[in-house]
Amino acid sequence: MKKIFILIISLLFLFAMVACSNESSSNTNKNDSKSNKNKKQNTPQDTVNIVMWSAPDTFNPYFSQGNYGKYAGGELVLDTLLDYDPNFNYTHALAKGYTISDDGLIYTFKLDENATWHDGEPFTAADVAFTFKSIMDPEWTGTGYVNLSLVKGAKEYKEGKAEDVPGIQIVNDHTIKVTLVSPYAPFLEALGKGLWILPEHAFANVKPADMATADFSKNPIGTGPVKFVKYATDQYVEYEANDKYFLGAPQFTKLILRIMTPDLALAAFEAGEIHATTRTGIGTINITDHKKIQELPNVNVTVFDTMSYQTMTVNTTKPYLSNKKVRKAIMYAIDRKAIVEQLLQGKGKIAYGPIAEESPWFNKNLPTYEYDPKQAKKLLEEAGWDFSRELQLSVPKGNLIRERSAPLIQQYLQDIGMKVKLEFMDFPTLMNLMEKQELDMALLGTSTGMVDPDSNIYPFFNSSQLRPTGWNTASFKDSKIDELLEAGAVETDQSKRKQIYDEVQEIAVDELPYIYLYYEQSIGAVSKDLKNAVPNQVGIEWNIYDWTFNE
Repeated sequence: MKKIFILIISLLFLFAMVACSNESSSNTNKNDSKSNKNKKQNTPQDTVNIVMWSAPDTFNPYFSQGNYGKYAGGELVLDTLLDYDPNFNYTHALAKGYTISDDGLIYTFKLDENATWHDGEPFTAADVAFTFKSIMDPEWTGTGYVNLSLVKGAKEYKEGKAEDVPGIQIVNDHTIKVTLVSPYAPFLEALGKGLWILPEHAFANVKPADMATADFSKNPIGTGPVKFVKYATDQYVEYEANDKYFLGAPQFTKLILRIMTPDLALAAFEAGEIHATTRTGIGTINITDHKKIQELPNVNVTVFDTMSYQTMTVNTTKPYLSNKKVRKAIMYAIDRKAIVEQLLQGKGKIAYGPIAEESPWFNKNLPTYEYDPKQAKKLLEEAGWDFSRELQLSVPKGNLIRERSAPLIQQYLQDIGMKVKLEFMDFPTLMNLMEKQELDMALLGTSTGMVDPDSNIYPFFNSSQLRPTGWNTASFKDSKIDELLEAGAVETDQSKRKQIYDEVQEIAVDELPYIYLYYEQSIGAVSKDLKNAVPNQVGIEWNIYDWTFNE
């Protein structure tokens, strides 16, 4: 986590330098390991098998309800303008460089001329403009708008009051200019993660309202390192290497993303059928299997810190859960230290709020809610809790540690007199019911993969329509938080931003629409047959074109 801390400070320093420079240029690292077009390419050799715990619900990442579809259809098939290396430095992706105006409003991106779509069509600035405008369309039902909401004209276009977006300007086939209405501190980060560029020609005659169900959702076309071939439902996704990948052709022939539970993955590693884990929260090794995977002679194991944490979402629209004293009682009732020490075997930390304590944005003065069942009972009585009421705690299948934490949490709550029923279900079903506000509480993992406080807090707490998101699973509304979040997004003075997000965290941890549980370390595994693949926080596939097989 120290690396993450250092990186965040570096990013903030970079932004400050940009804001005060004259037409400053912030090109990606010239020594970027992704700029490998001129390196000697080996002959592709074999098939790489990687693992993911659950099936994708769609291959259009903007319409996926979880990270499985985002990974299978986004990270592997598509590209963003910028990307990260394992130390969270920006790297060359579809944009090979960029400049930012001295007032922080105009971003000009130079696109890679060598990028092409998997079907052979050229990639151009028109595809970027198409993607951004689709996301801004009034009929768009997917994610992404929050990252583009401060683009000049985006709001008017989203509300159907304008026919175009003046803030998006195609300069030429490989240059696009984006103008904001006000400085937006995390804009580069927002572009770097989660805004995959879609092929305009693949959506010919498809309205934004219909993009979720277009053929692309089943047969994606991208610019990424592998090409989609087929999906065997609930079994695997097959890809072939993109030998024309603009960042360097992969050294293998085929990639198979196998869908299997963590216990089956462990057995598959032992049998030599799997080459690598994938990402935190969707395809790593269970902490309980750490010793077993370490004992396998054919596997290299990596344990690394993450920014992913587990929460219990509370449906604040339910009258009996709307009193924050009830939510505080739940927080006091759970022995999070015991969960970390016993269930996580010490490979994790207690989560105290929506920002990791290693981050410079973390408010050190937050209440810690140490385990105190007596205080929990007292708060329930003060809130007038009906002890005959039975609550439902919904648990998505797939994450074994989370599944095992559910009966422990159930018992902690029963110890203070709350009746709790567990219900296990697949992730898409859970999210659908949560969106309909039908569930009481649900165990969910949270991580944006980003480091800016706006990115890590806004999606889960925003209730305004200025930059709407669909991630506020608690259906929480607080006008003060909305006001502070909008102020924090445009504030470029870092000390003032810190004060804003300190106050946001104070409200969040006082209201507790989310019960903060724990951060867990991830355990990545790679077969010794596969070289240059190293599990890390940003995703093992960041240098997928460098993977090779041992002779």
